[in-house]
Amino acid sequence: MLHGWLEKTSIPLYAGKPDGEILWCNTAFESLTGYTQYELLNGRRDWNELTSCPEDKEADSESLSQVMLGLRESYRINKSIRAKDGIEINVISHTVRYPNTGELEVLLCSLQPLNAGSRYQTETISDVHRLLIEMATRDRLTLMDRLWNWAIENQWKAGLIGCVALAFFLGEDFLYALRSVLEVFRGMPSPPVD
Repeated sequence: MLHGWLEKTSIPLYAGKPDGEILWCNTAFESLTGYTQYELLNGRRDWNELTSCPEDKEADSESLSQVMLGLRESYRINKSIRAKDGIEINVISHTVRYPNTGELEVLLCSLQPLNAGSRYQTETISDVHRLLIEMATRDRLTLMDRLWNWAIENQWKAGLIGCVALAFFLGEDFLYALRSVLEVFRGMPSPPVD
């Protein structure tokens, strides 16, 4: 569910290493930068190359150093990135380290484009609402539904468990009924009930 949400959201997201290598990105990140996942994930582009302004690279590097040393868990920075078509896009980049403590494994980053203004904000909010409603209204199987589905898939096991439960609760009455059913299938008459 979480993976589907991260992939479908209109918020550009990526995961990367401190050296700038991009390990994962969603389609919104592709749309923002104009680069395909193939170009971004196969070492053809790294995050440092996308940052266009030298001052932004310096500020990003300084904040990243603090995160790598464990002095900060995250940072936000306003910066400019250069899309594939050469257009500069002003964004607010939010970078979070994972895990929060110990040796840094990956950086989780989200971008908020500032050029798009309120239209982007409205699309993002409606997108989040749509995904939350979709997750909330998704059919959830009750315990009885799951038990029934299991019984259909495992009829012999379910039959044995049912027979043991009925024998436990009904005692000799169930055993008599079971014996009668088995004899009918064999073609033998059952003795009359007293």
